[in-house]
Amino acid sequence: MTSASEALTKALIGALQADPAVAAAVTGVLDAPPPGAVSPYLTVGPDVVGDASTYAMQGREHRVRVQVWEAPLRSARCAATLAAVEAAVMAMPPALGGHSLTLMRFLRSAVGAETPNGPTRGLIEFSARTLATGA
Repeated sequence: MTSASEALTKALIGALQADPAVAAAVTGVLDAPPPGAVSPYLTVGPDVVGDASTYAMQGREHRVRVQVWEAPLRSARCAATLAAVEAAVMAMPPALGGHSLTLMRFLRSAVGAETPNGPTRGLIEFSARTLATGA
């Protein structure tokens, strides 16, 4: 069976790739920045996972990030992409292939550049809870 983290990451990538607003804003949705990637693009992860099991069910608590990598001086565009990401993630269906998404909650977002002429980076973080379904 796929781990809860793998199932959630795969579902997030699929939901973001399938969303028309997100797809129109980025060149790709990836699980890690590839060498030579053309901005703007999204990366999903890392997923920090903790136990959220009950007596009867195996559960996991996730903190997962989605990052937007954008050209320098594109803060407004980056913020608009983050809004599209949030809408797509909050609309995800609960079935995750062997796991069920029982909670998805927005935690925080930020937009900025680490250097004055460096790439603009947007970060959005969610808290999610999954339960194993065995399916």
